[in-house]
Amino acid sequence: MPMSVRIGLLLTLIAFCTVHSGARLHAQDTAEADQIAQTASRAEAAGEYELAAGQWETVINDYPDSPQLGVACYHSGFCHIQLKKYEKAIERLEQSIRKLDPNKQVAIAQAWLFLGFAEMKLGRQLAAEDPQASSQLLTTATQTFLTLLEKYPDFEDADQALFFQGEAFEAINRLDKAAESYDRMLQLPDPEFKLDGLFALAFIRGRQGKYDDASRLYAAFEADGEQHPSY
Repeated sequence: MPMSVRIGLLLTLIAFCTVHSGARLHAQDTAEADQIAQTASRAEAAGEYELAAGQWETVINDYPDSPQLGVACYHSGFCHIQLKKYEKAIERLEQSIRKLDPNKQVAIAQAWLFLGFAEMKLGRQLAAEDPQASSQLLTTATQTFLTLLEKYPDFEDADQALFFQGEAFEAINRLDKAAESYDRMLQLPDPEFKLDGLFALAFIRGRQGKYDDASRLYAAFEADGEQHPSY
């Protein structure tokens, strides 16, 4: 057999073995990542957020090509919110929006909601030590909620997005915009934070000197509170 043919066959054999070895390795990595993700999911469901976050981070850092990457970023972000580690939560939630399967629209919308919430919480946390950074983060949060509501006008948790947007606007003293967000939330059917929204809007109307509106809203707050005494 001519040397050139032998070399050609050898290179073909090496390429064949490499591809199949890579396929086996990829399958093994995927299985390992899936197993870690299952451990993370069980820990998260049990409220063991420190453990869950660590497991999701293992998937992210050790298996960056895993199909689980977007999901891992999403859940890591959620767990870091629960741990009040908002900076890390923001990083992971931003990644999740880029990495999640585009067909997972509900999860992507939720990621936008969690992202805005983490930005708002970190902004409020920084208010005393770094007012400029705080204001920037709070403003970013209002824009994140706006993006969410524009991209997903039928989002089932729009009431939460509007309430948190109102809180972010209120924290940067944009009372007109805060009132608008709270009012939009209260127009929705059965908003989760109805009592909080009524009280917040009443307080803002009082600060704006709109005392009749404030009085009406406080009365609605009290009446609704009587109907839901366990609130």
